[in-house]
Amino acid sequence: MSQFTTGFAGAADKQGLIDLQDSVGGGYATSEDFDHWRLDHPGGEVTVPVVRTREGSLAGAVWIFPMQISAGEETFNVRQVANLHVDPRYRDTFAYVALTRHLGRTLKRSTPLHFSLPSVQTFERQQESDSAAVARAPWLLKVFDSKGLAQHLAHGEGLPPIGATTLLAALQRRTQGRSTRPLSPSVSVELVREFGDRFDAFWATARLGRSVAMIRDRAYLEWRFSGLRLKSYEMFVANIAGDMAGYLVLRKMTESPVAYVMDFLVADGPHSAAAAAALLGAAEDECRAHHICALSTSIAPASREASLLAASGFSLNPLRHIDRFGSLWPSPLRYAVSTHDGDAISAATHRAANWYVSLAHHETL
Repeated sequence: MSQFTTGFAGAADKQGLIDLQDSVGGGYATSEDFDHWRLDHPGGEVTVPVVRTREGSLAGAVWIFPMQISAGEETFNVRQVANLHVDPRYRDTFAYVALTRHLGRTLKRSTPLHFSLPSVQTFERQQESDSAAVARAPWLLKVFDSKGLAQHLAHGEGLPPIGATTLLAALQRRTQGRSTRPLSPSVSVELVREFGDRFDAFWATARLGRSVAMIRDRAYLEWRFSGLRLKSYEMFVANIAGDMAGYLVLRKMTESPVAYVMDFLVADGPHSAAAAAALLGAAEDECRAHHICALSTSIAPASREASLLAASGFSLNPLRHIDRFGSLWPSPLRYAVSTHDGDAISAATHRAANWYVSLAHHETL
């Protein structure tokens, strides 16, 4: 008889799922945050396959989120897989295998395709079998206070004076001579407290010309970035002649010298560069006002926004190969698409490089 059984989480498993998340270093500020992720998703039910011990306690779980994507002019309902965790007490047992097999069966029955953030080992296996189905999004960095960042990192990591000097020199070489924002008087930026109807109208325009992208309408953005106590975000909107031209979601964290651009979307057009520069400039001003030294993000490298970030001074993070700074910048973010019914969905979705992916898709849900 197997040591483990599989099934799906129910209402009685709420505390067990919260405890499981805590055991792997995640966690929720309140049970209300947990309910928000699980019950308030605009796409419908969030399914949580689980594996249990024979005694009935949770040994592992994985979340399957509804996901709407646009591919060209079409819209498809697919799934995103996230938060696959096995209780540390059962990592060397059959629990992981049982959970992933259960997940695979569930996905094949419920969706033509799913999007995931695989581990290094899973990514490498998928890359060997179908290299087009996987892609990486590198970490980008813009430093506007290289001395402050070097001092903060040197103090926090206990670097000797020579180490701090070397770090400062590396940052200055990367940031010296970088252009700031080419401001346009026609662009205004506002800090908004909530997502309004105009986000739906903006998305209808911003989706044009993109091969594949997760739908970012008002309902999704409210679910993703509003109403959480564990994490808070600031939303900036760029307007041109009264029309919304783009938005940026910023996350600042207590005592961190770096803030993160979580999501960044600009409509294509003659003013896209000006809108992007204004948004990134507003985010930089917000960071400077709070003594934050740099902005960082991870974004699909072939996207329109990646080019706009480069034009505003973002480049590959010069500290990405230094292991001791891994808490600020993990390894390049990996994502994958797995197709279960290729005839039921656009062929463009089968290539991971076609997807517009931002840091919002990678942050632990």
